[in-house]
Amino acid sequence: MITEAAVKDKIQCAWAWWRQSRRYYVDELMWWKRCVKPQLKLLLRQEEAERRANYRNMGNHLYECLYDILRSNTPATDKLPALQRYKAKLVRLHAERGNKAHLDTKKHDLFEGEEPSLFHVLRILRRRENRNIRQVTDEHGNTHSTFRDIAATFVTHLSGKYQPIAVDETALDTLLNFLHPVCQTAYTEQLEQPITNDELLEALPAGARRKSPGIDGLSLEFYTANWETVRSELLLLLNYMFLDKHISQRQKHGILFCLPKSTSARTPEDYRPISLLTTSINSSPGSSPDASDIYSLTSCGTAIFAVNRAIPYRTLYPV
Repeated sequence: MITEAAVKDKIQCAWAWWRQSRRYYVDELMWWKRCVKPQLKLLLRQEEAERRANYRNMGNHLYECLYDILRSNTPATDKLPALQRYKAKLVRLHAERGNKAHLDTKKHDLFEGEEPSLFHVLRILRRRENRNIRQVTDEHGNTHSTFRDIAATFVTHLSGKYQPIAVDETALDTLLNFLHPVCQTAYTEQLEQPITNDELLEALPAGARRKSPGIDGLSLEFYTANWETVRSELLLLLNYMFLDKHISQRQKHGILFCLPKSTSARTPEDYRPISLLTTSINSSPGSSPDASDIYSLTSCGTAIFAVNRAIPYRTLYPV
């Protein structure tokens, strides 16, 4: 939807109004966080709601037309072409919605030129069901099924798993003797240059397409499809964050998702944690992230198993 011409035109018109409201905010980051993102999400949700309503109304209209043809007193030879015509319209209508099934289907599940079917829908539902965590067993053998207890079990497990690793200081000194020193100021001037438009455009293709959005709720397709509209403000925003070293607290937080390693996952050890961090965790050489780092990610309003509509799979159940 984000790449369609009609949606791009609506975003372009709305962007002009959002650009005028920039003067009411202290900086670019606050304008982007409190004005652009909420309004953009609202616009896309309204567009999706309008399309669902149009799809439902059009389907009801086509079915009513079919029923009217069947109830009419016209000869059967005249009914058949009309029924086939409306049947083709219904098939095209459902095919447009069914194409979304391919977005959540692995490549090896499809044949070349294959159309979406009930098989793909059932496979998607089964995959989502397998990724829901309904119960987990802790290290003491206790089984938990509520959201609070499951989250607490995973927090305890991850906090203990990522404790600091004991490192021999003499081994570090030996390692440093083999490293060639690098002049820290050699590339300072080059690295502190503002981000250019070409550098930003070159970085966009590096992202993965048709992937779930990050913590900001915007996918790669939004930036590539609306590049001409958002590039100037996006460049100002990134340079403000980079040069002025101003990053909001929310951008320093992240979400950890635990995906099952197998279909029979029962304990926290049977899950693989993946990170949707917007920044890296800094830790000392030779050590893993400290338990306090894990705790900081699970506090301050950021839940370790937060369920977001932008993520296609829920990690914990229930919410």
